[in-house]
Amino acid sequence: MKTATPILLAALLATSGCAHKQWAKALEGDASIEVTPGQGAGNVTIGMGQGKVKRRLGQPAVVDRMMSGALYWTYPQLGMSVKFEDGAVDSLFCYSGVRGGYETQHYEPFPGATSEGVTVTTPQREVLETYGRPAAWESDDRAPIPVTWMRYDGIGFCYTQKSKQLVYVYVDEPR
Repeated sequence: MKTATPILLAALLATSGCAHKQWAKALEGDASIEVTPGQGAGNVTIGMGQGKVKRRLGQPAVVDRMMSGALYWTYPQLGMSVKFEDGAVDSLFCYSGVRGGYETQHYEPFPGATSEGVTVTTPQREVLETYGRPAAWESDDRAPIPVTWMRYDGIGFCYTQKSKQLVYVYVDEPR
């Protein structure tokens, strides 16, 4: 199956009413969605309620409730998932389009960057050069595609172990 080109996808998002125009502009290269550690990505912030997220991003393509009670709204066309705890955004996941860990869904690459210029295509060595030593470094060797997470204050990065490709950037509350 052939994937949509970024310009076609941007046009679709801009006219659908389901996604914020900010994403469509970023896909066309006119802007970038800012990823802010500990705060959010674009117009979705930590602590925001479900109603506000739905008004800003539209209806999610997939809704999953985990055994832990966490709720995930998935927006593959935006390259994003939103995790809710107790009805409020707990964390955001910005995907690269690379499969890793337990991710089986295809995502369009998230069109954003941190203020330091880190994107979903930034190599692991550059993240280490930019942010320094992570507060936590964990691995999951049992996942279908083993991954490693590097966690910083309010932001983290998940890379495949073998190819060192970024799977997603996640934003959550600083610890």
